[in-house]
This record gives sequence, structure tokens and C-alpha cells, in this order.
Amino acid sequence: MLLKASPLAASDFYRGVVRLGKEEMEKLWIEPGDAIAIKGKKLTAARVWRGKCMGKILMDNVTARNAGITFGNEVEVERIEANPAKRVVLAGEVREPWGWRLVARTFEDYLKVLAKNRVIVAGDELAMMVKDLLIFKVVETKPTGVVSVGGNTVIDIKKPIDTSRGNP
Repeated sequence: MLLKASPLAASDFYRGVVRLGKEEMEKLWIEPGDAIAIKGKKLTAARVWRGKCMGKILMDNVTARNAGITFGNEVEVERIEANPAKRVVLAGEVREPWGWRLVARTFEDYLKVLAKNRVIVAGDELAMMVKDLLIFKVVETKPTGVVSVGGNTVIDIKKPIDTSRGNP
């Protein structure tokens, strides 16, 4: 199904979700929380929430960049089953937010908590908002393809990437 990409409400940014209207969800046999593939110039994925957006897909700027599109472009959307991620390799500037040790023993485990249930593809940017915005590049996933981060996923962090672009 082809849908026009439009901006998501700021309150939903950096959660790894998109919103579809009830009609679109029914046509695609999608329930809230299902994974979908989003194909623009590149392939990405997200979880779906219901929204009031007939004929459109609402996404944040990170998801649009991951799909290689800008708002107003059309993307192809289809329901998918994401494989559980065994390992995810991230690259990025490690800025450890205050208090992360209250949540996890290692920073990698903290990121796993933040990214739990996210569906990702190697090459994506993974953005997570805590107090500050954390952005990592997904360098590699095992298995390959669209994967879902879960409790058994091992997260590895590699060397920093160029963050001179600033915030999305």
C-alpha cells in the first residue's frame, strides 16, 4: 500500500513508531503494536499505532531519514514479522545520561531497555529520548533484515560516528 508520509506529533518522536488510520490498518491486517516495513528509497521498519490520518502515514524525522524520504513523499507499507535480534551492533557518541545505573548493570543493557520492542534494520539511525536525545547508527544485526530488540538481544557499541550533523 502506498501512503504519503507526514510528520508525527512531537510527543511521539523517537519511539520507533508510526501512526496509520483505522482503514489502512484494516486493509493491511495490522493491529496496534505490529511491525511494518516502510520502503522509500531505503527500507526501514517501525511499530504501528492507530492515528487519525486517513491516507497517510505519520512518522518522525528519524524514520523518514531511515526510509530515505522527506515528508510529502510516498512510501510503500506492508505488515511484516520481525525476527528476534540476537545481536545488534551500534555506533555513536556515548553520552551516558544521569541515573542509567539505576536501570541496568551496563550501558549496553541500559540501551537494550530503551530499545526493547523496537524494530530496526542495519543502516538505520536509532534515536531514543531520555533526558537528552541519544542517536546511534545500527551497524549490524544478527540475524540480518528487520529485527526486534528483546530481552535476550546482545547490544554492542563500536567506535563513535560523525555527529556533526546535529540533532535531527
